[in-house]
Amino acid sequence: MNKISPLQLILLVVAGFAIVVAVIIFAFNRSNSGSTEAEVVMWGTFSPDLMINIGRTLQQSNVDISNIVYIQKDPNTIEDEFVSALAEGEGPDLIILNQDQIISNYNRVIKIPYETFALRDYLNTFISEGDLFASDNGIVAVPLFIDPMVMYWNKSLFSAAGISSPPKYWSEVMGIAPRLTNSDSNLIVSQSAVALGEFRNINHAKEIFLNLILQAGNNVVIPNTDENVRGSYKVILDERLGYTVIPTVAAMNFFTQFSNPTKDVYSWNRSLPNSLDRFIGGDLAMYFGFVSEQNTIRQKNPNLDFDVSTMPQSQNASEPKVFGRMSAIAISRNSQNPQGAFNAILKLTSQLVQNQIKIETGLPPVRRDLLQADPNDPFESIFFTSALWSKGVREVDAQKTTEILQSMVESYVTGRSDAGEAVTKAQTEMELLLDQ
Repeated sequence: MNKISPLQLILLVVAGFAIVVAVIIFAFNRSNSGSTEAEVVMWGTFSPDLMINIGRTLQQSNVDISNIVYIQKDPNTIEDEFVSALAEGEGPDLIILNQDQIISNYNRVIKIPYETFALRDYLNTFISEGDLFASDNGIVAVPLFIDPMVMYWNKSLFSAAGISSPPKYWSEVMGIAPRLTNSDSNLIVSQSAVALGEFRNINHAKEIFLNLILQAGNNVVIPNTDENVRGSYKVILDERLGYTVIPTVAAMNFFTQFSNPTKDVYSWNRSLPNSLDRFIGGDLAMYFGFVSEQNTIRQKNPNLDFDVSTMPQSQNASEPKVFGRMSAIAISRNSQNPQGAFNAILKLTSQLVQNQIKIETGLPPVRRDLLQADPNDPFESIFFTSALWSKGVREVDAQKTTEILQSMVESYVTGRSDAGEAVTKAQTEMELLLDQ
């Protein structure tokens, strides 16, 4: 038997890789035959009523989404069902992923080649948080929904304290916190300025904390730039990144002072009710939540006199940042019709459909061109701005990330660890999570 020389082996491997790439590109660029309008199955976790209402509204337009068969899945089991389906050679053509599912599903989806959807066009079309879904190997998923964090504030409490407008910066939050907090000599808090410093009874504590880390200048998990490990990621939670104070340490110091009874800004403790309930009850001046919560707040207390503002920012930051929950559409690696799946993505992210999604859900669009107009609704203008400022974090596992960050904060607050030790331990735990 003739031996294959090292040079021949390299040439065979390169040729084989080129054939695979060519097949993928061909799959996305073949002629628009009838098969591309065949049934496309999509899995997600939102109500099917949304797809029904959008389809009904678009009947008079030239955008037809009738070939998209949407199946609602339980958010707690959708990933497990997806993995099981792939193992059996089945599954949907499309699946909707959140930013915290990018890493775990990276090899379960077909990357859209930049020859099919140019990176520059992608970046120009969608808001900045969509950058999370762009990889060295193509586009992992295309943005569909964005739910940014905003600050809801109680106008009555602000007026009673003689404060005319909401804070734009965190330094202003610190300045007004003592005026908006009522507590007695036993440190019993009857009215809170803000819910910060704890994880157990603060809605979205992890997201608020990640918002602070992002604003401090740390993206937590980033793509690995080493050419030998392309497509992988690394944790940078404990890195200094050129700052005087490690950004995560700075975020933790700021976050925890509001639950420290020795501080002037003390306004929260573990014995208080859930932060959303406390805001709805009228005893919390500022609530950090998501755009999607506006209707819940209105419905639970129609008499609450509240307004909405963008999340406070750091005065020293080079750009405004807001944590956002982004959902995006990915093509399953088992799809038998990737071109049809890609066409479905283009329909669902078109101007017409995105505008209808805004009307149906109250969420801002993910397209930049739909965020340019200044809306008449004063809430909507804040939501649009927050969408443009939105950033996200590539979490390895959302629940376990919450547990790691909560443990980090609580070990620091209780004195079991100093700030540096707590952050280093969290870094190690997140690295182990990434390697699983």
